[in-house]
Amino acid sequence: MEGGYAHGYAASKWAGELLLRELHARFRAPVRVFRCGLILPHRHAPGQFNAPDLLSRLLTSVLATGLAPHSFYAAGGHPHFDGLPVDFVAAALVALSSADRTGGATYQVSNPHRRDRVSLDTFMDWVASAGYPLERIADHATWLSAFRDRLQALPAPLRQRSALPILELWARPIPAGPEARVDGRRFGRAVALRRPGGEPGIPHLDEAYLHRYLADLAARAGIGPVSPASAVSAVSAVSAVSP
Repeated sequence: MEGGYAHGYAASKWAGELLLRELHARFRAPVRVFRCGLILPHRHAPGQFNAPDLLSRLLTSVLATGLAPHSFYAAGGHPHFDGLPVDFVAAALVALSSADRTGGATYQVSNPHRRDRVSLDTFMDWVASAGYPLERIADHATWLSAFRDRLQALPAPLRQRSALPILELWARPIPAGPEARVDGRRFGRAVALRRPGGEPGIPHLDEAYLHRYLADLAARAGIGPVSPASAVSAVSAVSAVSP
């Protein structure tokens, strides 16, 4: 099938939804469809992550090259990263699927916390605060070219873990306007009502969570540990180039 990253995967999910809708329409079977954004590592299981997914590849590549753009996003709008930890997603799917065994429903399993402004750019700040050397390049095209060159120069095992095969995803700044949002209000209301895993609502992504994720990625990729002193200097370097 022609197309870009994961088009075949998306098409298979669309076909699956059509079959489930037909099942519900013809036989009144209870159906729950969960449309998930990016599913992130477990919050309480260190070392467990999906190495080939786009975020793991991107973060591994940033750690290995020390390069990031000034911003991953196009000007305007409010950048936000739509991802949730797998332990929360799993608990929510179980709770919402078992709560009502009649009818049909579709949920957009999304992270609604746009006001916290946690985005890929925030992740880069947290890369620096974890102590990894990081240079932020103002011009997106210049960053992409330098990033590609450094990725291609990596040892083969690390290059295979990198973002090189899917680099077109970041060839241009990501739109961050309202058109990039999904409507997760139904999911948010259901989570607030059912409290999966005892949580009162959808969790925020935070710095401590990303730091552990980065440490796991670095350990798997053989990227050396960082020291508290280097963390301080890295944060200072990022502050010098950030607006």
